[in-house]
This record gives sequence, structure tokens and C-alpha cells, in this order.
Amino acid sequence: MKIKNIILNWTSFLVIALMLSACEDDYSVKVSPGPGKDVNVTLSPGETISFTEEANSADITVMTNMPDSTITVASADTSWCKVSLASNIVKVSCKQNMKYVSRSAFVTIKVFSVIKKVEVVQDAKTYVSDPDYPITKNYKIALPSLADFSTSKIFKAMDGDQKIAEICLEYLNNSSITSRAVVVYVGEGGAADYKNGFVAYLVDNNNNISTGSVNGGRVIFDYVNNTFDYVAGTSNAVGTVYINGYGVSKDELADVVELTPAPYTVRDISGNVYPVVKIGCEVWLGSNLCTTKFGDGTVIDLIASANFTSYNNTVPFATYARGDATLDKSVFGYLYNSAVVKGDNEALIGSSIIDGNWRLSTGGGSNSTGINGIATDWQRLFKYVGNDQLGTLLSTSYTWGGGGAGGFDIQTVSNLTGMSIVTTGEYYDVSNYEFVIGGDSQAFFFYGGGGANGYNLAEADGKAPDQAGVREWPHGSDACAIRLVRIDTHASEK
Repeated sequence: MKIKNIILNWTSFLVIALMLSACEDDYSVKVSPGPGKDVNVTLSPGETISFTEEANSADITVMTNMPDSTITVASADTSWCKVSLASNIVKVSCKQNMKYVSRSAFVTIKVFSVIKKVEVVQDAKTYVSDPDYPITKNYKIALPSLADFSTSKIFKAMDGDQKIAEICLEYLNNSSITSRAVVVYVGEGGAADYKNGFVAYLVDNNNNISTGSVNGGRVIFDYVNNTFDYVAGTSNAVGTVYINGYGVSKDELADVVELTPAPYTVRDISGNVYPVVKIGCEVWLGSNLCTTKFGDGTVIDLIASANFTSYNNTVPFATYARGDATLDKSVFGYLYNSAVVKGDNEALIGSSIIDGNWRLSTGGGSNSTGINGIATDWQRLFKYVGNDQLGTLLSTSYTWGGGGAGGFDIQTVSNLTGMSIVTTGEYYDVSNYEFVIGGDSQAFFFYGGGGANGYNLAEADGKAPDQAGVREWPHGSDACAIRLVRIDTHASEK
């Protein structure tokens, strides 16, 4: 009886082992046990399937000396490429490609232990410019030199009151390209159509204009996600562009009106002038605010730290960056207490810029979960430059704080975006103290939303997990710098 039980138990073990071996597979698909002979597998087509941008399908024929029941199939987990199996035919189906970049995936086919892979490649969406701009003339525009953009990172070409073009020295950053470029957009109201940009030329980190046949491409921005598609160019650097109702081109037009672009700068109600910069889909002030008036003309007192206790956090005031009245306000701006950005004053500080419509930059995120996102201006900015890329926003002529728990590497400071943030520090707890934190190594900004929260930049004591050196922080008792963002209403959603 004992011998019988042992035999039965050993038999059960073998059955279970065989069952488990029959289910093993590198992508969790059941296959049969080994056939005991060589497995021959040929695919047709054997290596690549190419699709146009349109939705389509194609068959892969699996030719083998094994039964059809032994064929298994899987594909990369994509939303656009799907596979199905019927007998020895693998059907590959793809959706229409709505992006201006090509894409690829792999289909994996297995017969017993023999694995074959077929690459599926789909063309990018074809770039087509629709003739829908309200422009009735042909324009010729000689582009500014690279050195000219030191005044402002955007130039504009005007025909009377009509904006014909914005010409931007901007930072292009996605999986296809990371480079500065001079990009030309057709004017659209107070803004421009950022869904149809002509890349006149690329610019490397050392201010060299590309001399290869890689210029003349296109950028197509997605306003919602603050991302873009890039269509690479095939021409030399372009110094003159032509614009009509069909958009921007390097191809000459007849009967043209020649326009000379001018630096795009804006004024505040106090008479100060600011450069502007485009980063992603948004246009920011290119330097810190230094107005001493709200948009309705109400004066914001400019005071020294000795007078803080007379104002505290309830009466709006401006004060000097780093506590140094000799600093150039056009570079450093002023620091403001939280009363400037709270309640109705948030809108009034935005309207202090009298050229166009502007707002206090919005912000959010969390030091625990991250600050990169698309919900607010600062979050979109951080997400656009990429994880741990604070250095692309900071001016290079300053000694930024680094290291510590914040993990910020000061060697990454490049100002590639042209945001040109400088070390201003903050006044801490103005109701009780008169001292500056991080005056020569950090920058602090308020963001909108009524709470007087903000960001510490080049922060050594802590950071958001997706942006080294940045800390979201309540600044209701402090004095910080301010950046504004242009309010754009884009008519075109092509």
C-alpha cells in the first residue's frame, strides 16, 4: 500500500510538472510541449511591414512544419498597432497616424522555441499648410541676426496694426530634437499661430548657426499638452522668409511688401521695458517684474527693509533684490510682499503690463509627488524643459546654490530657454525680520492662485522628485520675485 501511494504521488508530480512546462512562455502565451524534432519557421513578409500614415492592415503568413495550433503571437503594447491570429495568418492593423513623426512597433511570433520578430513602421502625418490666414498681401521679411536677439527673444513684423509674424529664438525640446532655433510663426491677433512654425535655422549651445541641410523644418505645437511635433528640414540656414495666406516659406513670392522686424518688448504702467521669451506654447516676461504701480494706477511703495514692519503682509510693497538698492532693476527686478499677489491685486499686478494682456504666472504641484505637469504655467514650463533641467532656465553669470538634498548640479546651468532667471534671494518673514535668504545663490517666485505660494529655485534643502533644485513652498510671509505670462487666445486649432 505504501509503494502504491508513492507511485501515485510521483505520477501526480510528473503531470503537474508537464502542465507547468507547457504554459511557460516569454510573453505569457500558452504553447505546446516540444515537438521532438527541428522546427522550421518562415514568415512572409519576414522583417518589416511599412504603412502610410492612413489606417491600414496587412497579413503575415507563418509557414512552418508544425501544426497551426502551435503558433502564438504578441505585439508591443501600443494603442495604434494591434494583431490577431487566425490559422497561420497574423493580421496586423494600425490606426491613422495623427502625429508628424513616424512610429514603429514589433510583432513577435513564436512556434515552440523558435521566435521571429517583424518590425511595423508607419509614416508620419504629411505636413500640409491650409490657406486660412487673414493675409491678403505677399510679405518678405529679412530675419534678425542671432546677436539681435540679445534685446528680446522674440521679434515681431507688423503691417500697421496687423501682426504678420513673430520670430522667436526659442528652445525646442522633445524626443526628436533638443536645440535652440529661430522659428517664424504667422501672427494671430495679439499672439501667433504656434501650430505652424517654420524653423529658419538651428542654433547650437555655442551660438553657432547650423550649416548643414537640416534647416527649414516645421514645428507644430499642441496647446493643451504644451508639446510639439517636429518635421526635420532639408535646406541650409534661411535668412529671409516669405509670408502670405498660405503661411511661412523660404520660397520667393512676387509683388512683395518688405517688412523689417523689431524687437518685441513690453512696457509696464511705471514706464519700465521688458524683453519677452517663448518657451513651449507660452510667452513669458524675459526678466523679473519691477513695476511700482498696479494696473489701475495704484502706487506700490518701494521701501527698504527698515520699513517692513509698517507694511507687514497686509499693505503691498516692493523692495530691492538682495537688499541692494544699487542693483539694476531691469535685470533683477524687485521683490514684493504677498499683499501684491493676493485677492484682487493678483489681477491688478498682471495688468501692470500695458502692452497686451498678461497675468501672474500660475503654479502648483507637490514636493512629494512632483511639479512637472500641464495644469499651470510653471508646471508646464518645468515639464517642457524635462526632468531635472532647472539649469536651462537660469542665467549663467551667477553662482547658483547646488548639492545638498536638493541634488541640483550647477554645472547644468545653461539658460538655453532664454528665461534668464538671476539670483535675487528672498526676504524671509517680513513682519519679524529684515534678512535675505539666498541673495547670491537662489531665486524665489510667487505664483498665482490666491495663496501666495511659490517656488524656491536652486534649493539645497529639498526638491521635487522630478525637478532637482526646485521646491514648492508657502511664501505668504515673505518677499519674492514675480514673472508674468501673456494671456493668449489662439483662434487656430488646425
